[in-house]
Amino acid sequence: MLPFLNQKTAFILSLMFYMSLAAFGQGNNPDSSRISISISSGWAIPLGSFAKSSPEKIVRVYNNDPYPPYIRVENYARESSGAAIKGSFINIHFAYRLNQKWLMLAQAGFTRNAVNAQGASDFLNKFPSSSPFNSFSIRAVDYTVLTISSGLNYQLTWRRNGLNFGPMLGIGIMDYPDYEISFKESDFAPLTIRRHLGAQPNLVGLLYGGVAEIYHKWNLRQKGTYKLLARVDVGLRLSYSAADFTYYSTLGNRDTNPRIFESYKDEVNYRLLNLGLSIGYKFN
Repeated sequence: MLPFLNQKTAFILSLMFYMSLAAFGQGNNPDSSRISISISSGWAIPLGSFAKSSPEKIVRVYNNDPYPPYIRVENYARESSGAAIKGSFINIHFAYRLNQKWLMLAQAGFTRNAVNAQGASDFLNKFPSSSPFNSFSIRAVDYTVLTISSGLNYQLTWRRNGLNFGPMLGIGIMDYPDYEISFKESDFAPLTIRRHLGAQPNLVGLLYGGVAEIYHKWNLRQKGTYKLLARVDVGLRLSYSAADFTYYSTLGNRDTNPRIFESYKDEVNYRLLNLGLSIGYKFN
């Protein structure tokens, strides 16, 4: 499983950042630096079908008409309705300046978005053919994605400010989007748990998008205790990432004698807008 986006992940990336400063933070003129490193963190905002929550598309049911009141859940699909909610991201960026206008950028990081499964649960509990004794509850794991990408960025500078932007291409690796559906057929019936049975491999997809950053360099003296800070810049970073993650699910009962009800192919249409703050450092 991929590491979750938590304090441990942030600490590791921050440690890498400051170790790099200690190892390479020597030099005279930060404006002539070709290599820089930065860390950014902020909101991960889902877009399009990744953010859409349409319970009637997420949960496909089999109605026992003409013999209600029971229904059977056949799958939990995400292709047209990912039900992702706003989460967080953290990235580490490496840049190499080719000339005054162009730089090569490579970045890696994690995004994490929770899933709004409550809407699908409410939909099942209010289904017209559902028995009043049925009690459905759906739990879905968070979308956790490792992203690795690179691209050629164009750079503009004025005074102590700068703007760079450009396309990015790479890969995304998502934790398997596991889920489980719990329900009781009556007040006296045991709890039934229906979920994916089988392997849960990480999902790999082609990642594409773009990034834009506006930043400001500190106006500090180039000597003494200010020498290190003179190479630091802070900024606002905006990026867009898209990838399609295909996976297979086998829906069945989780008990001592698992019974398979449905096998199906599904896809997570990952579309994310990242907005956050960045802090960077220029080497020699």
